[in-house]
Amino acid sequence: MKKLMIVFVVMVSLLKVMDVAASGTELMSAYSLRISAVVNGQQYEWEYDSPRKYEFEKGTQVIKGNKAKEQVEEIVRLLQINENQSIDEYVSNMKVEYSRLSKLDIRYMNEDGQLFTWVWNEEE
Repeated sequence: MKKLMIVFVVMVSLLKVMDVAASGTELMSAYSLRISAVVNGQQYEWEYDSPRKYEFEKGTQVIKGNKAKEQVEEIVRLLQINENQSIDEYVSNMKVEYSRLSKLDIRYMNEDGQLFTWVWNEEE
């Protein structure tokens, strides 16, 4: 958790505005991607770090390597990450596969160190 907080603080300090897209084929231009979601009370996390580190978590289950890569590429295709999209569009895309979504957090850092963040919590 401390590592994640340190990474987050560093990423926030590098925040700048520019065009960004991260599709399955463009993911390799990303330096870092973190997508967190809560679906029906279950925590999911998809992570990518350049050059080839992939991780997928569902609850306490952690998957790394090629199986994680497949999961990361699948969620990137589903969300169609682009700086011009609103969080509402991401939520709509996410709900196609995860209808009981209650929280979504997307953090994308490009190879220049520019961070883009989208956060959504379901209103109670």
